[in-house]
Amino acid sequence: MSIKRKFALLLTAALLCVVCGGLWVAAEQEHPEGTSEDRLFWVTHYNDGTVEGAGVIFTEEDTAGGWWLHVAFAPTKTAGVYEITAITNGLSDGSATAVEVPEGGFVWAANYGNDYASMEGGGINYTSETCTSAIEYAKTWSVGERFAVHGVDFESVPTSTSELNWYDARYVCTATIAPHQTDPVAALHAELKALVGADNENAVFAWSMEAETDEKGLATVTVTVNSLDAAIALKSVGGGVIYDHEAMTLLNDISEENELDCVTTLPGKNWENLSCPRKDDNLNNIPGELELGLVNATDNTVISTETPLILTLRFRLNEGYDLGGVYIPTESVFGGDSELNEVAGNGTYAILQRAQAPETPVESSEESSEPPQPGDGGIVWFALLGATALVGGIAAWKSRRAEA
Repeated sequence: MSIKRKFALLLTAALLCVVCGGLWVAAEQEHPEGTSEDRLFWVTHYNDGTVEGAGVIFTEEDTAGGWWLHVAFAPTKTAGVYEITAITNGLSDGSATAVEVPEGGFVWAANYGNDYASMEGGGINYTSETCTSAIEYAKTWSVGERFAVHGVDFESVPTSTSELNWYDARYVCTATIAPHQTDPVAALHAELKALVGADNENAVFAWSMEAETDEKGLATVTVTVNSLDAAIALKSVGGGVIYDHEAMTLLNDISEENELDCVTTLPGKNWENLSCPRKDDNLNNIPGELELGLVNATDNTVISTETPLILTLRFRLNEGYDLGGVYIPTESVFGGDSELNEVAGNGTYAILQRAQAPETPVESSEESSEPPQPGDGGIVWFALLGATALVGGIAAWKSRRAEA
């Protein structure tokens, strides 16, 4: 039985019925801009699959042949940043096939060209070190990588030497490309903020979260209810909690009756905790999802600064993860007042980040320049601060939400 059905049964029996609906939502992340070193992006033509020694951008249809490298770039929510969605490489054996042009994106294709000048009968040498170098770099790309593209307007060819042919050794292409990198903490903040959703303008209360994580990855998340309207007496509150179960393990106890042990402080003795793991239609616990629910149907004690409602969620960051997120979507929040009215609330989020721990102090091998003091012995102590890498958590989080 879901938390909302439990609420309906309990509140109806107590003549305090709150009918609530909770929607579980996910929003696409908007990444902050990244920084990285630019490399040459060999662009010499548009929508022409017949040229040799060239780099061509296709915005309509990829007509390049089998002896080309084809790379499809799809747009992201960040202007000028594209994600690779397909690669086919026929540079060595002519086996490449055309790839579909992503909506709003493009296909970039390139080939080495032939040196007809060195062949019998002579001709043009379409090969160049510039083209070859750009292609060798592009061969290191992988599907799923994101790149920032600079100097391409999809109309004019990016060059400062338009009077020269692209195969001329003096030809200069001005387009550049760079791996798109983001600060993982800033990216997770943006993602969680989007997943929580916009605040409800009619909200009379809001959930809040504060997380503390030690160097072992043990985290305490303090969850509280904050009143936004002192004139409204809250008698029931609830909401859905979602956390990255691949990066984090929930440590709270769960009773045989499936009740989540998470209460730290209740406004009064007659408040009841109905929080539990969220279940699917087959009554199986859904990994990474909880339902918070607390109700007071018998007395007049309400949530206030003097009588707060405080819950505690405890997690452990799993091995290989130094970052994790937990959030309550605004659309899952529900509550009721003492006048039998349904009231709206806002969601929130918190980030778990493994604390940095200083390394064990190391004894210096150098003697002090100061004269030895009694009990000193000229020993100098110093501590080195360790650095903690933020890895794994975003990719796992995105993958889990995308499959939901």
